[in-house]
This record gives sequence, C-alpha cells and structure tokens, in this order.
Amino acid sequence: MHTFGSRSGKNSSGLCVRAVLVPRLLVAVLAVLPPSARAQTFSVLASFGVGQPASITAGNLQDGGGYLGTTYSNNANDGSIYRLADEDGQWTMKGLFGFTGLDGKSPQGINNFGYGTTYYGGTGDGGAGLGTVFYFNFSTLALEATYSFCQQANCADGSFPASAPLDQGYGTTWGGGASGGGVLYQFNPSNGTETVLHSFVPSSDGGYPTGLAIPPLLGYNGTVYGATGSSGSSGKGTVYEFDVNTNAYTELYSFKGATDGAFPQGVVLDQNGNIYGTTLEGGTFGYGTVFKITPAGVKSTLYNFQGLADGANPRGSPVIDLNNGNLYGVASAGAGAENPGTLFQITPSGVFSVVHTFCSSPGCADGRGPTEVASLGGAGLIGITTAGGESNLGIAFRLLY
Repeated sequence: MHTFGSRSGKNSSGLCVRAVLVPRLLVAVLAVLPPSARAQTFSVLASFGVGQPASITAGNLQDGGGYLGTTYSNNANDGSIYRLADEDGQWTMKGLFGFTGLDGKSPQGINNFGYGTTYYGGTGDGGAGLGTVFYFNFSTLALEATYSFCQQANCADGSFPASAPLDQGYGTTWGGGASGGGVLYQFNPSNGTETVLHSFVPSSDGGYPTGLAIPPLLGYNGTVYGATGSSGSSGKGTVYEFDVNTNAYTELYSFKGATDGAFPQGVVLDQNGNIYGTTLEGGTFGYGTVFKITPAGVKSTLYNFQGLADGANPRGSPVIDLNNGNLYGVASAGAGAENPGTLFQITPSGVFSVVHTFCSSPGCADGRGPTEVASLGGAGLIGITTAGGESNLGIAFRLLY
C-alpha cells in the first residue's frame, strides 16, 4: 500500500494542522435498484495519521462537499475538527480547528443538519469546567459560541458531554445533574446558554447516557429519543423519549441483561416510528444484540451476536437504508484472532449478513475495531475504526449501496 505524504499549515487560530492524502476513488453513480440488483461497494477513504478518530458525519459542506469529524487529543493539540474531501483528484484529510484545552478537550463529535455552516459539537472535557458544547462556523473556522459544563453547584448543569448535540442543540452528558446520572440539555448558540431539560436518576429512569458521538435522535414527531448506557430498574440501561413540547420524559424500555441484552449504545427511528438499536453485551451468547421497539412499546431482539464470524459487541447507532429499509451497523470485535470487527446488515425480514470483515487486508489497511457509522441517506454510509490503517490509528471508510 502506498504511503502518502502530508502537508502542514496553521488554521485560523494559529494551531498546527496536518493533511493526509489518499488516492481518489473511482466510484460509479448507483441508481436506485431493487435490493437483489444493487451492488455494495466498500472503500477505505483515508488513514488517520495524527490523533485517533472520535467521529465522522456526512454534514452539509457547501464548499466542495466532503465529510466532517473529530479526533481525540494527540501530541499536537487537545483534539481537532477535520474535513475529509475529494480535492484535486485525491481524498484529503485536513485539520480545520485544533482545541487548546481552554476551549475544550477530546471532542466527542460534530453534527450538521442542513443549515449551511452551522455545526454543533461537544468536548468530553476541558473548557472552563468539565467539558463543553460548541457552535462551529465552517466559513470562518472558528468557535462562535461555547458553553462550559459544571458551572453550577454540584454540576447541576451536567458534566462530561456524551456526544455532539442534535439539531436545535439537544444533547446529553453522562455526568452531573441533580442525581449525578447525567442530563438531557438544550444549547442555544445565539447566546451560548444551556438549559437542563431532564436530570437522569440512575436508580430509576436510567443514567449515564451513551456517548461515542451518539446523540439522542430527534424524531419525526418533535420527540427526542435516546439510550442510557447503564442503570435503570435492572442496571443494564434504558431507551427513553422526551417530548420537547410538553417536557415529558418517558422510559420506554429497561434492559434486563442476560438474554435480553445489556448496555444499549444508541438508537435510530424508521419512518413508521419503530426504534432500532444495539446493546454492547447480553443476548443469547453474551456478545450483544440488535433490537427493535415498536411505537406500542413492544421490544424484540432482531439478532444475537455469537462472537464468531458475525462479530461481537456492536457499537454506535445503526443506520437505515432509505431505499429498502435495510439496517446497517458495526460490531467492534470478534470475527477472528485479531478481533477486527464487522460491518453488518439486517434486512426488514430479519436476515443477517456480514457486509465486510475488517482487517481483511495486509497490515489491517482496511481498519480494525469499528465504532461508528453515519448515514448518507439512500446512497450509503460512512464510518470510522479506531485501529488499523497506515499508522494504526484507524481509518475512515465508506459503503455505497
């Protein structure tokens, strides 16, 4: 595999950034075909050379397109915002902003929802308190509004954001709040303020909302949906909804562990209001599950991971193919001695299949340990791994379908 050079420069804040060049992908435009006729193409877009990836999102980049994401802290700064785009015939990863710690540390993710240059993000630590939520302007490459958590007594406003906030500024922290189990909040970028909507109670309605750049999902009916990674009535996590119109919080399901699944990682909704998600552990074989919760509140297990060629310990929220309803996600381990993980698919009829087994290329050039996928609508998905690639810091990959 060819090793590409890098070029260094400084962003608007004077911080050193680095770009890694990768070959241009020659990808044909796929028509919307029946499931049996549509091809699936897996490609490595880039290898991370500085900083382990924390997130990636499709975004809405007006200047040449591409994808935005974040990396955790590294020897150059306290994390960064990067852009991955096809520039001059090569996929280029370019640092856009480097965190100093004073403005945040270890960014958990960044999200855009079709509003031009508006991006919301969260850092897991740093700032004037214990983590921040920020508003990033893609045009000026600057943070225009930031809120530092734990400004209130006993961190009643939350601490350690679990992810980037959603559209309209909805997000979660896994610490702080009235009961110490984290909060559901809304961030106002116009004035940099934060409002606590709900404080999680670990002993009852769940606690410690799941992170890894997985925000709660703003549903089609004005309701925020999400998951807590542990606690609840059985201590194994919950799925919840919050009505933004009435401020009513409802626990939809509390996981029981064992064959029921444990430690949900995130959720996604289909157009019929069904909730889909993954659990890190539990299930028939103990290696995690994929589950479904209907609008009536009926929960079922769609797949039990065996820890074999199918993978183990799924991470992140799955994504839905808008063309045919197929569900896609990643298992972070299993599938071989190296525990490389898999990219999987489940059809609406419940048929499970492995789309790609990571570390299939020499030196794990195709990545190892996937943690996140993000939807490209009906065109495909993008995702990241935390290991493998040229520097063993992970890769960005894409699946077109």
